Amino acid sequence: MNHKVLKIFGVPVIFSDREGVCEEIFSKALSGEKFRIVTLNALMMNCAFEDRRFLEILKNAVCVNDSIGISLAALLLKGKWIPRFQGIELFENILKFCEKNGFSVFFYGASDNSNRGSVRKLAAKFPGLKIAGRLNGYAPNPVEKIAAAKPDFLFVALDLPNQEKWISENFGHLDCICMGIGGTLDVVSGKIKRVNFVFRRMGLEWFFRFLKEPYRFRRIANLPVFLFRVLKRIFLKSFCFGRILL
Repeated sequence: MNHKVLKIFGVPVIFSDREGVCEEIFSKALSGEKFRIVTLNALMMNCAFEDRRFLEILKNAVCVNDSIGISLAALLLKGKWIPRFQGIELFENILKFCEKNGFSVFFYGASDNSNRGSVRKLAAKFPGLKIAGRLNGYAPNPVEKIAAAKPDFLFVALDLPNQEKWISENFGHLDCICMGIGGTLDVVSGKIKRVNFVFRRMGLEWFFRFLKEPYRFRRIANLPVFLFRVLKRIFLKSFCFGRILL
C-alpha cells in the first residue's frame, strides 16, 4: 500500500499516523523491496540546505517524521500537520515485526559497550528475534562483515549526518533494508537516559538535552535556523520573488 507523502523542501515524508507508517514499511519489506529508512528531523534538513548531495540522499529514502520542527514546517508550508514518530519507537516496532515474520537483523555502530549491552537487552526483550550479528562503530571492514551475515534489516547507529551518508554509500553492497538509528543503542544499553516523557510529548527533547548537556548548545542552536528558513520560504512565496530550488 502506498501512502501519501508530503514534500518538505523537496524531501518526501510519509503523511500518515504511526499505524500507516508501519504498514508502509512492513508491506515493502514483505514484498522483498530493499530501501533506506530515514527518521527525518530539522537538523538533517539544515544539512540538506548546505549539502546538495545529502539532499539527494533524503529524497531517495523512505522518510518518517521524527521532529516537531518537521511537523511545524509541514503546517506552515503545506497547511497539514504530519504526526511525529520517534525513531526509537519506530525501531522497536520494526523489531517486533521482524520477530513475528522471521526477518534477521544486524546492529552496527556505537561503542562496543553500548552495542553489546543493547543487543543483549534486545535479545531478552524479543526472544524470537533472529540476530544476524553486531559490530561496534569502530570495527574494521564493516561492510564486508555485514554483507557476509546477510541480514534482512541493518540498523546503523552513527552520528548525523554521517550515518545516512554511510548507508547511502554502501547500500549497493548490502542486500538489506537499512535504517539509521543515531544514539538509540546508547539509550537501550542504559548509557544515556531517555528524555523525560513530558518533554517528549511536547516535542521539547532538544531543550531537555540542553539542560542535561549544555555542551550541545552549538548543535541545538541550529534548530531556529531551520524555522528561519521555513519562514523565509513563506515570505518569498507570498511576495512572488521566484522559485526556490530547495
